[in-house]
Amino acid sequence: MPSTFDNTIDFDFFVKSFSSPRVDELRGYDFDLAFKLDDEEKVEVARKFKIMDDVISQFYSYFELSGWSKIITDLLINLDAESDVIEELSRSDRLTETQLESDREKQGLMAEYRNLNSDQSFNQRLFDNIKDRIDREAFPSLSFYYNILEKNASPDLANQFEALVKQYIEERVKKGPEEWFVGDYYLRTPVTPDIFYNFLLQTIDDQKKGLALNTDTSTLFEIFMRFCKHGNDSEDFFEAIQNISKENFSSVVWQPLDDGIDRIRYIQELLKHPAFKVKISNKVETAKFNNEDRLDTAIWHYQELVNAQKPPPFIHQSVIMQSKLNEVKRWTLELLQKRLVEKPNTKAAIEHLLELTDNLENI
Repeated sequence: MPSTFDNTIDFDFFVKSFSSPRVDELRGYDFDLAFKLDDEEKVEVARKFKIMDDVISQFYSYFELSGWSKIITDLLINLDAESDVIEELSRSDRLTETQLESDREKQGLMAEYRNLNSDQSFNQRLFDNIKDRIDREAFPSLSFYYNILEKNASPDLANQFEALVKQYIEERVKKGPEEWFVGDYYLRTPVTPDIFYNFLLQTIDDQKKGLALNTDTSTLFEIFMRFCKHGNDSEDFFEAIQNISKENFSSVVWQPLDDGIDRIRYIQELLKHPAFKVKISNKVETAKFNNEDRLDTAIWHYQELVNAQKPPPFIHQSVIMQSKLNEVKRWTLELLQKRLVEKPNTKAAIEHLLELTDNLENI
């Protein structure tokens, strides 16, 4: 792949670039606008795409990874050649023929539009074509089709199409954080009027808020494990982590762990999550373990500090007192004390953890 195109282009970039609907956006990318905006990253992406497209277009105009080509690409990536793939290829071939017919029909409709030759049935034919290809179209194009229907005095069809696109957005965003990157929908901020852009932003924002309010223990555990293993600390989850209850925190701490990670390391990594390091209230607490007592009969002491003075609004959130971190440290000490009572032979390990972290002060 690099030797065919450019030594900066790899197979993953090829697959991502030519998959629908990304390929449509890249083909219509405005280099001049990108240079004006001084967006080096997007200019580089578009530059590499043009290199690939210029080579491929000599053999196949408007190439796109779908149907057979998408499945074969997946086989190459996964090194998989199971027998049931043949059936899938056959099914995909039939589907591809339907898609090709839809593509040809859309090209004909757009030719009518550009040639000022649209007849009385144009709006209905356009609607019937594009309503079944919403997931294959670039989002700026979806807004373009909506505007055609609206300006051609077909409000009913325009409203139906708007509802279908918004339903698609909601269903896609609900699939999870992997669908929350606006750049996967719009290569750049669209020029008005685009009725779907703000709706997309609001839908993603609502989903993030819902995650913070309704995150269950299993989801929180997955979030912490991704952070523990890969350092993934997406701010999309910060509010959910900051709102974690004592009960859910306890459940997260004692979840079964994967092979290759031990509980001591897991607890340390869990407490390092940056979401715990931002302010959530003015009241600041800290927890201390009394080293002078025997661990198995110790009294666990808590020291409440005076209310912290509210800092000026210009101070960045990350430098404010770590109120939630101190709270979860206290919860952790309580959980360790309880575990010691339930399983006395964990004494050495718990002592080891507290020594490593200076009673959880140095995380």
